[in-house]
Amino acid sequence: MSKRKAETNIEAVIISCDPSGMIKNILFREVSFCDAFQVGEFFGKNVDEGNLSKALTFFKDIKNKKIITNCEINFKYDNGISTLVLSGVQDGPDLIVLAASGQIESLQFDEIMAINNEMVNMFRMSVKDQLVGSRTVEKHGFNHFDEISRLNNELMNVQRELAKKNIELKQLNSKLEELTFHDPLTGLYNIRYLYPKFEEENSRSARFQYPIALVMIDLNNFKQINDQQGHIVGDQMLKHFASISTSCTRSGLDYVFRIGGDEFLILMTHCEEETAEVILNRIDQEYRRKNELSSIAFGISIFVGSPDQDMEFILKEADSKMYAHKMKIKTKND
Repeated sequence: MSKRKAETNIEAVIISCDPSGMIKNILFREVSFCDAFQVGEFFGKNVDEGNLSKALTFFKDIKNKKIITNCEINFKYDNGISTLVLSGVQDGPDLIVLAASGQIESLQFDEIMAINNEMVNMFRMSVKDQLVGSRTVEKHGFNHFDEISRLNNELMNVQRELAKKNIELKQLNSKLEELTFHDPLTGLYNIRYLYPKFEEENSRSARFQYPIALVMIDLNNFKQINDQQGHIVGDQMLKHFASISTSCTRSGLDYVFRIGGDEFLILMTHCEEETAEVILNRIDQEYRRKNELSSIAFGISIFVGSPDQDMEFILKEADSKMYAHKMKIKTKND
């Protein structure tokens, strides 16, 4: 146990209490936090205020269920808070509490199980040394310690399976979010994500008073590409635009959405109109290199966040400017 104990900095103590939780004896004193407990005092005297109810329930459960394992309770000790992992058994009129302290979160489940078993063995030998000559070992009921060891191992197995299920659930939730908030063709955000993202950025802008540019974009002559070159080419153009728009915008500051068909939207935070125009002209230039038939029309609406900000109004303003830009391009080409 000494090598394992040194590696994991785990300490443990055995305390004998009466049914009310008053400490009758401390059976193992070779740990630094043992001073937190005194014979004749209530076991929960130094329990952190928020954990007192949990400690009382722990004693109640011992009396009802006979054996309780792995109950985490915070104790006040040495001007700080220490988390103890408690197990308890009912032994005749007394309650035996096994309290362990240490940082074992980073260990593998198998290592934790081994430590639990070693601790139980240590407790068994410690109690035996304390009681031989004054009380028979058989009467003390060492089978309780074997039962705690078994329950600890069962608990670790359950926790291992729970951890695996949590990882699987996290992966499924990630896939679900991907399907919910992303366009399957382009990989861009979809319109479902626009509303929560707008609220988030509007609130942040209101707090720090920086401008946001909301940009509506339409791909010119896209229907003509679909009709003349086919939908496969059209889909390639959409994906090409998505790639260009994400590479030309600022990661962590700008968010690109496909809101339907050949219509897109970019939410640009910390962005004045001049900056937005520079970015959009760069996107247009890169996009037109792929297909001379198509270009982009865009409309920019600038706002600073406020609690009563109307997203629909801003969308209509940007859409109106985008339509005007589209007509200007059409007139120029004609």
